[in-house]
Amino acid sequence: MLRRRAALLASSAIALAALAGAATAQSSSAGWPPPPAAGYQVASLDDPYMGMTAYAVQFPSGWHFRGAVHQGNLCFPVASAVWRVVSPDGLTFFEKLPPLAWSWGGRDAGRVKPGCLPLDDGMSAQDFLKALSAEMKLEYVSDVQIPDSVKEGFERGLAQQDEMWANKYRAAGMTPPDNFHDLAVADVRFTNGSYKMRGRLRTEVHCNRQWGTNAYGQRTWHASCNAQVRYMATPEKSFDAMLALFPRTAALSNPQWNQAVEQRENQRTAMMLQMINARAQAETQAMNIQYQTFQQQQAATQRQHEEFLATLQQGTDNSMRNAAEIANAQHTITSDWVDGILGQQTVRDPSTGETAKVSSGFNYTWHNAGTNEYFQTADPNANPNGTLSGSWTVSTKVHGDGTP
Repeated sequence: MLRRRAALLASSAIALAALAGAATAQSSSAGWPPPPAAGYQVASLDDPYMGMTAYAVQFPSGWHFRGAVHQGNLCFPVASAVWRVVSPDGLTFFEKLPPLAWSWGGRDAGRVKPGCLPLDDGMSAQDFLKALSAEMKLEYVSDVQIPDSVKEGFERGLAQQDEMWANKYRAAGMTPPDNFHDLAVADVRFTNGSYKMRGRLRTEVHCNRQWGTNAYGQRTWHASCNAQVRYMATPEKSFDAMLALFPRTAALSNPQWNQAVEQRENQRTAMMLQMINARAQAETQAMNIQYQTFQQQQAATQRQHEEFLATLQQGTDNSMRNAAEIANAQHTITSDWVDGILGQQTVRDPSTGETAKVSSGFNYTWHNAGTNEYFQTADPNANPNGTLSGSWTVSTKVHGDGTP
């Protein structure tokens, strides 16, 4: 039974190493980072965990850049680049989202693992973009046809990678996973203040089903997926021009960082296999003290129950006192709730005192004096004055009823 458990844990160890390999297997030329293309600049992203530069992000010259190396989470424990670049006027942005992941079956059956999306099945890339656009409150305009040459290159590279890892599984005496990869692009629309915006979403969805055997010798499986998403948005009139910049605005991984990550994951796999052997021995010893531990837990439970009864009345009194304080407070919180439910916020122009309801999806709202024109941005350095006609002022966020 312990050998079967060890085989299952060993499968998980190799699966984590495969995830790391999948995320860092990017092509690169000699001499890194590469020089930027004409009209572009390059910014580096450092991985503080590894103590080295992980990515170089190329983006248009003069644009504002922010980025970081996302270390992943329990659902997808793989480091990746997350970044956003914004045009000087704040109306156009390109960004790479953190990986979005989910898992189901096996140990995750019937529960949502921390850091995972609440999904319990595989999904095509196009269907994922439709679901994502709905969550982002974007209008899904249409699918975008992907050239056959791009699809073939995408599938060919991943097929080679899958075969490499399948050989490692076979060498370890385990069943290789079932893999699924898909690519999709879609156009979307939304309104930013008084501006009609158009955007493009691009995603790669990667799924695999890991096979194993549980402690009772039964065949088991566990599946997981992750989606890598890039997003751009701009005013409709400039969509075609900005779309031409989208493919070149991208991150390239450092080959030395790739090698360091792969070496680290190989070491983790070796350590996990050692821990599996030690755990098998420890489990036998643990069973001998299980009854004694149970008795201690029963005594602790009784004490906790008595403490709970002693503090129950105090908690009730505190709750009623807080409810009275809330009832006597100003009712601005009600208007804020309404704003939150409607996905909006209330802002005031400090120069005129005018208030307006705008989308809650951005931190900065600009108002053109004497007009009903607004636009929003997440970039604190954006300034439309001198780019757009009129006199623009940053509005101040206030409560939903207009009070400060």
